[in-house]
Amino acid sequence: MFGKVDLNQVVNFTITDKAVLESAGPIVEALGDLLGPTCEVVLHSLEDLDHSIVKIANGHVTGRGEGAPITDLALHMLHQMRAKGAHFSQSYFTRSKNGELMKCTSIAIRNTDGKIVALMCININLDAPFSSIIKNFTPGPAGEIRSDEGMLLESPEEQMEKNIRDTIYEVNKDPSIPSKQKNRQIVYRLYDTGTFNFKESVAMVAQRLSVSRHTIYLYIRERRHNAVAELDDMGSMNNDNI
Repeated sequence: MFGKVDLNQVVNFTITDKAVLESAGPIVEALGDLLGPTCEVVLHSLEDLDHSIVKIANGHVTGRGEGAPITDLALHMLHQMRAKGAHFSQSYFTRSKNGELMKCTSIAIRNTDGKIVALMCININLDAPFSSIIKNFTPGPAGEIRSDEGMLLESPEEQMEKNIRDTIYEVNKDPSIPSKQKNRQIVYRLYDTGTFNFKESVAMVAQRLSVSRHTIYLYIRERRHNAVAELDDMGSMNNDNI
């Protein structure tokens, strides 16, 4: 059911409301790309219900585009979420104007005051050929499969060890860094990536570099001092431009 709702209701959004709405736009595009052409993702602004769609991905699923009105079903879900204080609706089944079976859900987008200012609706066409659905989740002949070891790590300690190992390798293979400066640069980079926020990180780095903990702390203090100095310089430049 995707009928027109002629409410002629216009609500004046604040600057913050509009910023919240704008920030949700890329999520629509990302979900549309991730879930594929058989899944429509719609962002409804509640500022103007008669022209509520402000962003849509895979609009061919229902034949809608930006500027189209909100549907009576979406309004029903909005009413339920407001009544229950819910953040999203339970998934439900409906049919498009072409009679295709859809599985849908609606997500409330709230402003800083907790007021719902938009709805993000996800509509999956269950009548689409299975081959077109599975194709989106299968790498093509030239599809790149990227490795992310971080997804396979089980503990913060493993993540810390990986950061240390990778940083040591990158610095040691860089011919532009003098040999006497490599340990210092390793510590600087580990500091910048937050590795020293992990417990026992100083001891582990000292062991891997065959230096004392005192040396590691010295390099950390140097890097922290340099970072503060850089911020001060940036502040001075900004003041000069005011």
